[in-house]
Amino acid sequence: ELAALARRYQVAPPADTAVTEVARTGRELAPGLDATLRRDGLDKVFADIEMPLVPVLEAMERTGIRLEPAVLADLSRRLEVSLA
Repeated sequence: ELAALARRYQVAPPADTAVTEVARTGRELAPGLDATLRRDGLDKVFADIEMPLVPVLEAMERTGIRLEPAVLADLSRRLEVSLA
């Protein structure tokens, strides 16, 4: 959540949900998040794997993806057993 990230990185959280407020908070968070990625050695993963996926994920969100509820329910049950 953006407000939680803002608190963690000591940035003023968005005052409301207006796009200008969300963008301001994101802009102020960027240097701290970038430093954390570099410190943890994840900057290359972010640049080479995560960012190229953005257009794909955006397209999936716009068009949606087909799910088989029965298969999803079965997977959920198997994961619950595995986690237990």
